[in-house]
Amino acid sequence: MSRVTCCGCSLLCDDIIVKSDGLYIDEVIGACLKGKERFDQITSKNRLLNPLIRENGVLVKTIFDKALDNAANIIKNSSKPMFYGFSTVSCEAQLKGIELARATNGFIDSNSIICQGEVINIAKQTGITL
Repeated sequence: MSRVTCCGCSLLCDDIIVKSDGLYIDEVIGACLKGKERFDQITSKNRLLNPLIRENGVLVKTIFDKALDNAANIIKNSSKPMFYGFSTVSCEAQLKGIELARATNGFIDSNSIICQGEVINIAKQTGITL
C-alpha cells in the first residue's frame, strides 16, 4: 500500500491509498469517482504507450523524437497556437506551458476554466462539441 496524491482534478487530494502489486493497481481507497477513474487509466488496455503522428490521415506509431519534431513544426506553423490541459500538472510544467504560449504568441487554457475558456470559443468556431 502506498499513500499518494491524486491528480484527477485541481484539488490534488493527498489522502489516497493505492494497493498495488508493483505493476498493476489492485485497489484505490479514498478517491472520488473521477480520481478512481484516473488511476484506472494507468493500466487501461486502451492507454497509449507510444507517441502517434498522423500520416496521410492515419495515426501511426512513431518514436518520441519524431513526435516532438512534428509537434514543434505544427506549433511553428500556427499563427495563434492553443496550449490546453495544464490543470493537473506541476507548477513547473504550467510555467513552461505559459512560456511556450508567450514565445509563440499563443493562448493557454485548461479545463479548470472550461465554462468561459478560449477553448470553448475555438471549439464552437470549428464545430467541435465539448
